Amino acid sequence: MGVYMPRVGGAVRGSLIATASLLVCACGLLAQEPKVLEPELLGVVYYLHSGKGQLVPLERQAARQSTAGGGFFFGQYKRRIKVDGAKSPVRFLQGQKLEFVVSGGELQLYPLESKKDRREVVVSKATVYFVTSRSRSALAEKMLDVKRYGANVKVSPSEPLTPGEYGFYISGEVFCFAVDPPTSH
Repeated sequence: MGVYMPRVGGAVRGSLIATASLLVCACGLLAQEPKVLEPELLGVVYYLHSGKGQLVPLERQAARQSTAGGGFFFGQYKRRIKVDGAKSPVRFLQGQKLEFVVSGGELQLYPLESKKDRREVVVSKATVYFVTSRSRSALAEKMLDVKRYGANVKVSPSEPLTPGEYGFYISGEVFCFAVDPPTSH
């Protein structure tokens, strides 16, 4: 018993072979694209752990803002952002590749100064002379490289971070992490 093979003309056969070849090539290209991991929550900053293929949420803290300083005709004011706890439980080694993924919101990366029971950063200063004022904003803000990552954004520090505490400020919250010297682990 034989297998029935319909006769296909040369032009049609060539077209079928070309179509099959294109499909094989397209499937190969699709298989080569890196998998994009989608954040579960909007406005939350995640560490992109590419080695494990995971998004790991950073420590999430409510930001407390305060303004201090003053004077009647002359004064200097400082606006601070503060979070609870002297150290973040989320820690990376200096020199480690740091990539973060966030969906939605505008964010800034700040180095945080560790105090007894909190971390803080001065985000702006203003000097007032009688009725006029001068101000400087984003005093300590770190520069970020920003790239599209699926429907989200992938950010990484433009320059390597030195050891210390850090936080992404986004929509009234701070997503914290720390960078340790390579010998501390």
